[in-house]
Amino acid sequence: MTSSLTVSSRAVWPLSTARWVEKKCDRTDIKVYYIPATRIAREQHLGTLANVIMLGQMFAKCSVASLETVKKAIEKCVPASKAQLIETNMKAITLGGSF
Repeated sequence: MTSSLTVSSRAVWPLSTARWVEKKCDRTDIKVYYIPATRIAREQHLGTLANVIMLGQMFAKCSVASLETVKKAIEKCVPASKAQLIETNMKAITLGGSF
């Protein structure tokens, strides 16, 4: 069985010294997907949701869960007082899946 790994092509911490990932994975027993998750989050005004964008990529590439299932899970976990986060997180997941 081949495993998959989604990697942001931009380091997140520390922001002051963030650099592009220069070395690619040499392993052949896994699939690695490099996406500019931090840049996408910044351009789409999604703040710190680079991790959610990477999850979207994983859901799309690995068929882990459908968008409907993911949305239901988010709706179940997000309290009513923060309902605006549901659509924001779904936007990030959709962006990651479409990259």
